[in-house]
Amino acid sequence: MTILRFGVPRSVFASTPVCFVVAILAAAAPKEQPVSAPEPLNDRLEIWSEWGAVGEGLQCRAASRCRIEQNDPLTVAVECRSFPGHLPSAVEKLNPCRDMCSNLSLHLQNAAGELRVFPADVRKFGPAPLFDKGDSAVALDGAAVAEWKEAFSFVRHEPVLEPDRYTCFIRYAQSTEPNAMWGGTAEAWIAAGFWSGVVDSGLFALEIQPEILKTRTFLVPKRLRVIRRGSYPGDQPRLRTTYGAEDAESVTVGVRNGHHVGFRVTDGHFVQLGGPPTPDDPNAFDQWSLYRGGDRQVSYIMTLFETCTDNLRFIEPGSCGYKVLWEGRFDLALTEAELEAIQPDDR
Repeated sequence: MTILRFGVPRSVFASTPVCFVVAILAAAAPKEQPVSAPEPLNDRLEIWSEWGAVGEGLQCRAASRCRIEQNDPLTVAVECRSFPGHLPSAVEKLNPCRDMCSNLSLHLQNAAGELRVFPADVRKFGPAPLFDKGDSAVALDGAAVAEWKEAFSFVRHEPVLEPDRYTCFIRYAQSTEPNAMWGGTAEAWIAAGFWSGVVDSGLFALEIQPEILKTRTFLVPKRLRVIRRGSYPGDQPRLRTTYGAEDAESVTVGVRNGHHVGFRVTDGHFVQLGGPPTPDDPNAFDQWSLYRGGDRQVSYIMTLFETCTDNLRFIEPGSCGYKVLWEGRFDLALTEAELEAIQPDDR
């Protein structure tokens, strides 16, 4: 059995046709299951690679779009099948580490022979998943096929991946150690009979084209207002800072591929982060929960920004491609009489 790795002559990669599977690898699969021909895949994934070489009784293939613009994320579908007669002793299941601890990596080589490796995206925020108990593991019985998708964000890694034609493969690597979300003991992991090892998909081609600048339009505040409203039906109305449709103006800004747009509000003491603002949003910019009377002066700095992470609630200015798209300062000065005159708004 021959396992092809990125050490073949440069001319082989230079001649790789884009959007067609590279027919370089003809791994000798065990006779009990023949290698199938590439087939189309929906959901914008265009063609499956050939099955890769069998490693420790496991064989994988991958599919992705064959053309993307520079900095666009890439979604890759992966399938792995097994050959029971070639599995190590006591190995019975495949337990892919997903979501918060992916074990997939994308390997790309350009025509000049330069190799880049990108890990799959790993979720670092949101509700914690249930601990892995092996309930979603796939039996390695020669019949079941493990299928899943992973995303790869090129903008989170330097240097920038330049427009070019690349020959690629997906590597699935599972340690003998439990994954990061394993909810049992190390002994239970071993007793479960999970597969471990390194296996590569067949080769597939990817063309990265120059990025074309896009624009998006947002309704940002041109002035703010203080209203008196509860957070939910029946809640005691409180003073809060917000803006409505009549307080908004339209701004059109250029946005980059692979980046997410967020909004930052601060009065110098608190900072609120989230997605782009919307007029009349029930979630106010500022809730005056501690107001007990008197005149009030406050200044807000509001920033529309883009960043390469979708974890907008914890992004810091200057990190992960942070770029200011729009910014405004708003000064409010209201007397106690003016604040007391604000009537409850039941919208």
